[in-house]
Amino acid sequence: MSIIANLQLNQWQEHHLPDHCDGVSQYLHVDGDFVISRTSQGEIASIYGDDEWSMKMYDAQGSCVFNFVSWAEDSTNPLVIVIAEEMKKIQLARLYLFQRPRKPTSIRMIELRRLSRL
Repeated sequence: MSIIANLQLNQWQEHHLPDHCDGVSQYLHVDGDFVISRTSQGEIASIYGDDEWSMKMYDAQGSCVFNFVSWAEDSTNPLVIVIAEEMKKIQLARLYLFQRPRKPTSIRMIELRRLSRL
């Protein structure tokens, strides 16, 4: 689990860590309440169902945010909703299913946004 491994290597406490699944295939079917990030107090900052995931607390510069609808003109369009959901699955896989420890800032969304605009 790459993001978890990175945070544990940096000695983050258990109550600061995001949720994680027991098996690899479970990451493709998480529910909307799956915790993506927590604050320094251990409170939930972002969940899977959000259109924006704040990863600021896991970023040394405090600026990492993943926005899944900023590329669209109308975020209520049914097609935009479907594409944003697919982007979330891809980003979750990139965060958790990489073999080595990985920082959230190393997972940019530039290419995902370009594909989404098509």
